[in-house]
Amino acid sequence: MPILVEKAFEAFVIKYGGELVSKLISNENPPKNADYLFRTPLVIAELKVVERDAFTPQDKEKLDRLVNGWIKQRLIGPIFGTAQIELRKLPPPCQRDWLGLHMAPWKRKLEDANKQIKKTKSLLNLPDACGILFLVDDSARSFAPEDVMGFIARTLQSRKSDGSQIYSHLDRIVYFSVNPRAVTKDGVGLNFWMPAYRHADERVISEFLENFRRGWVQFHADLLGTKAVQMSQDDPKFNGTWANGLHGLRIRT
Repeated sequence: MPILVEKAFEAFVIKYGGELVSKLISNENPPKNADYLFRTPLVIAELKVVERDAFTPQDKEKLDRLVNGWIKQRLIGPIFGTAQIELRKLPPPCQRDWLGLHMAPWKRKLEDANKQIKKTKSLLNLPDACGILFLVDDSARSFAPEDVMGFIARTLQSRKSDGSQIYSHLDRIVYFSVNPRAVTKDGVGLNFWMPAYRHADERVISEFLENFRRGWVQFHADLLGTKAVQMSQDDPKFNGTWANGLHGLRIRT
């Protein structure tokens, strides 16, 4: 049975020493705010879960039209049979078209999280808190994690007409999975954890997130009654899998 992401993550945050913002705001009808507060270091965090599959039937129709357009423009060659298109191997104009088609749900998550963290900083009078978005991919069929992180990086570079950043309250993003996205032939469930930051890396926040990751991986394994193991990029059995930024695999015991 799949893990209920919000419930499990909330339980871990409390165990780890975080606080629920909903418990700190006494209004009867509180505004939409971020989820968690950590006091040491000072962090306001929001959890967002993307459940939409990367390819719905409607998306396939739209993608087919895009591909036909690319072929007519000679951006790519003809495609025969069951050949698959890989995003990272497409020319940049095609990549932008594809991402523009599929990434709208992800972009909305970033926009909402930025607003919620900004509002919570104001409500709690914590303007200097680090804003962190924990973004979970909980769809059955999705993009490779590195493709999503590439899109997120480009989105966070967006600026207003005056040159200021649009998503200025998202200082860090951690993109990760809770329910396994893949299982190896040896029965190892693969989960990933990919942190990213906007500005120059801050050691205190980096250490916080690394300790948080380690705690979460063990909590996640205990929740499932499994053993947490660290993936080595040098292990040949994982060649061709998500090598960079993968942490906390779990195996059945």
